[in-house]
Amino acid sequence: MDVEPYTPAAWFSGDKAHAGFHTRLKIAGELIQQALTAGVPFRAVVADSFYSEDITFRQTLERLGAGYVLALKPSFAWRHG
Repeated sequence: MDVEPYTPAAWFSGDKAHAGFHTRLKIAGELIQQALTAGVPFRAVVADSFYSEDITFRQTLERLGAGYVLALKPSFAWRHG
C-alpha cells in the first residue's frame, strides 16, 4: 500500500491550478480506492468532521461501497435520504 503525503498548494507554482496539487479529500478517496483494489480488508473508514462535511467525499465512499463512520459537528445539518 502506498502513502501519499499532502503538499500544500503554496508549494506548487500556480498553486491549486498545478497538476501535481491534490486536496486532502482527493488523496483520501484515492487511498481508499487503492485499498479496495488491493483487497485490503476493512470494515469502515473513520474520519473527523473535516471529511464528513464534504459531500463529494461522502459520495465517493458510497460509490466505492465503503462503510464509514464520520464525526459531525453539532451544527451540521444531516438529512437521511
